[in-house]
Amino acid sequence: MGISHHGACRGAVTMNTERCLSLILVLILLFCSDHAQAEGADLERWHVLTIDGSPVGSVHEVLAEGDDHWQVSESTVMVINRLDTRIETSTVQETVETAGGLLESVRLRIQVSDQVMVIDAFAENGEWVTRDPTPGVPERRQALTEPLTGPRAVAALLAGLSEPGDQVSYSAFIPFTMQPGAVRAELVGFEMVGEFSLRVIEEHLPGLPTPLVRMIDDDGRNVITRMPGPFGLLETTLADETAATLAQSGGELPDEVFEGTMLKTGVRLPSPRRLEYLELELRHRNPALGWPDFNSSHQRVLEQTSDRVVVAVERRHPRQSVPLTADVDDALGDYLKPNSLLQVNQPELVELARSITAEADDRWQAALMLEQWVAENLSFDMGVVLASSSEVLANRRGTCTEYAVLLTALARAVGIPARYVTGYVYAHGMLAGHAWTEVHIGEDWLAIDAAIPADGPADAARFAFLWTDLNGGIGELNAGPAMQMFGQIDARVLAWRVADGELERYPDRVPLPEVSAGLFVDRVQGIVWTLPAGWRVVDHDLTWPSNLIAAAVRSDSERVELRWVSHFPWERAGQEWLESRAQQGRAVIDESSPFGLESAWLVEHDQGFDLLRPGPDGLWQLRSSRRDLLAELADGLALPVQ
Repeated sequence: MGISHHGACRGAVTMNTERCLSLILVLILLFCSDHAQAEGADLERWHVLTIDGSPVGSVHEVLAEGDDHWQVSESTVMVINRLDTRIETSTVQETVETAGGLLESVRLRIQVSDQVMVIDAFAENGEWVTRDPTPGVPERRQALTEPLTGPRAVAALLAGLSEPGDQVSYSAFIPFTMQPGAVRAELVGFEMVGEFSLRVIEEHLPGLPTPLVRMIDDDGRNVITRMPGPFGLLETTLADETAATLAQSGGELPDEVFEGTMLKTGVRLPSPRRLEYLELELRHRNPALGWPDFNSSHQRVLEQTSDRVVVAVERRHPRQSVPLTADVDDALGDYLKPNSLLQVNQPELVELARSITAEADDRWQAALMLEQWVAENLSFDMGVVLASSSEVLANRRGTCTEYAVLLTALARAVGIPARYVTGYVYAHGMLAGHAWTEVHIGEDWLAIDAAIPADGPADAARFAFLWTDLNGGIGELNAGPAMQMFGQIDARVLAWRVADGELERYPDRVPLPEVSAGLFVDRVQGIVWTLPAGWRVVDHDLTWPSNLIAAAVRSDSERVELRWVSHFPWERAGQEWLESRAQQGRAVIDESSPFGLESAWLVEHDQGFDLLRPGPDGLWQLRSSRRDLLAELADGLALPVQ
């Protein structure tokens, strides 16, 4: 086994490409909770949930009549099998509706990790009250302009639409956002399903850029619901219990479904963790969804049309020192509050945050200490969809979502205003869904990223489209921007600037590596590899998840690979660092300065040999099964070094 990423860092690079999976699974679960339920003989109904035609779960509805009310329970189970991991999530939504059709209360139980999130909401004195059982989280109250309509009454309203163009408006509880909202439904036509003619209803919901399509029977009950999503069409279909139970075993979506949510940039950027400026062109595959607002203090829109946006991202550095104990402006108070995800008042979390920052003089220094602790103490686990800070602290695992949740909570615990950010990050030629943290220092919001840390503020090799204090719960993560972006856009790099470097601009296309029989030249990364006679270059165009730059092969099947291996910015790739990594990987440092190369190491391991040379923020790795081949192929290799 050769030298590779540090455990946490290795997971961090992988997790970013799965970020949108975590968020979208929550969105799908809440989408399935938005069913209308009509009164009738069928008091129990089952639906099969599919994504792009693949069964991935079920929805179970139960209608119970009380003395003066109706209770509707909707249970959703979803299972995605991905990369040898079973990701199982579930929700239960229980609503109580008066005999007159008014919504009295909603209880949501959401399980997307080991813990179950519980939200209770109810109407009281003209307000909608939301309560979270998490200690220290205040209840939220929202004035209602009109009473909310219950699911039975919604079904009756939809059943009253008889001609195309008929519309009805009402207020209801929106599971996506977990808030009340105004809904407009329109009958747009009819569709034959088997021998039945179903009414096709488009329901326009707040927070969603595209309507939810319901295909209902004459009683207003859902037979089919549809909504486009990043992984394809999300659909629930009325079924029997046997079919729904079988669907609960889950499904494995094709690789193309996941690859469609990642953005190939066509370029391997040099030193992406040191980027100070990045300019991107984004193209929308479905302009009808619209664009989110990209503008922030360090990100701005340069050009925008319905299907094209040019975004410029700058790396913002601290401009002033602020004592850790300084007062926080009242306007930033929301960014210090505890909530269902950020359990800032948890004694164990507060104690940890204070111990980590005990030697910090100012807020920025404290923020970097917290970032380093999270980066070094969490490990990657794609089976976690979305967990609270207390659960992350206990289990110390998750995707970049959990890294960002814990870091944001730790910052707030020591009095640093912090918010959660969703966007895309660059890694190995790709832009993939990601989450990170921003802290407020002086007059600025500064990005820090425990999943892919940089030396100082988070690099500019990313762009954001959602900033939130998370005080509104996980519903804030399901807002329009996520649906507008994930799986809906393409990206191209136009320009960049590395720290202490010049602006590199390519308005037409970034030049690809030059490859001939015995020569590989990547002018963007500054690599020239001249091969001996009989060798040729292969596999020079791979992107994530591969960190392979290029490989050299010979007719006798011998192969030598050039790879890039990153490490934490606070680590230095010297002899001591290599020895610690080698011990973890059953490898030994065979020689320092091999083949006459200074600042290089030859490492022997189970698969052969690695020649390692330090580069910007990481190591160049030349790997072969034979030592003599490394010497032969290293002779013609010129690399940018640290």
